[in-house]
Amino acid sequence: MGVVVLNYINYTDTIQCVNYLCAQSGVELEIVVVDNNSPNSSYEIITQAFSHQNIDIIINTENDGYAKGNNLGLRILCGRDVDWLLIVNPDTYFTDKYAIKNMIKQAVGLVDAGIIGPRVVKENGRTIMPYFNQPNLLNLLFEDYVRMLLYPVWYIVEKYIKRPFKVFRVHGCCMLGPTKVWQQAGFLDENTFLYWEETIFSYRVKLLGYKTYYVPNVELVHCHDIRLSDLSTTKLRFELESLNHFLLAYMRYGAFARKLVKLVRLTGYSIRSYAAFLVSRLLSNISIRKAQ
Repeated sequence: MGVVVLNYINYTDTIQCVNYLCAQSGVELEIVVVDNNSPNSSYEIITQAFSHQNIDIIINTENDGYAKGNNLGLRILCGRDVDWLLIVNPDTYFTDKYAIKNMIKQAVGLVDAGIIGPRVVKENGRTIMPYFNQPNLLNLLFEDYVRMLLYPVWYIVEKYIKRPFKVFRVHGCCMLGPTKVWQQAGFLDENTFLYWEETIFSYRVKLLGYKTYYVPNVELVHCHDIRLSDLSTTKLRFELESLNHFLLAYMRYGAFARKLVKLVRLTGYSIRSYAAFLVSRLLSNISIRKAQ
């Protein structure tokens, strides 16, 4: 099977991620690392790190975003005899050396599977919920708030879920699928620079008649998961541009509906950002008082 790891600047995470992939057992991996035209020495450092291993290190001529960078690696692997394609973020690692083998084994038994994703946890052990429902106007407006309310329930229930189950989409930091599905779906939408790629890909896969499955008994740690409340102005702009593309090209929403969704979500980001600031200040004050 083929694996794509997209690097941008942070070569330390990428090297660690690839080392974890190389430690996987029970499956033969063809790994392609794509450096997305990093403005540092990432390409040279990664190439040197794996100079004695059969890993392809590709440098992109320009940084055209997450989707286009991953697609470069996916298309290279499609030219080889691989039945499965996996994309993983460089700041992730599997907690079990048989994780990929187990994911494929379970995927083979799901005849309608188009995308398979593992249980994704943060370094603090908190699980990131999958996304259960296909986007519509109602959940696009209120999904973030509903997910916050439902998380305590999910935290209890998810411990008892052992078998794969259908969702609308899994976390974009790790998506596995049959090579033919990636090809039929046209890979990731290159009209996005950052964010919403997995939503769009899941939407395309569903239109083809395939399903997306969450595999709870395979765990992936996402080391540097960034909340939208922590985003810089530039990244937030990318997020809103990608959202607008999804709403226009796939949901076929008019100008008013698109502006409404973006306004509500932007308000939500601001509220969460301020709440995170207050919590940070509170914890800081508690620490100071304990130290006195």
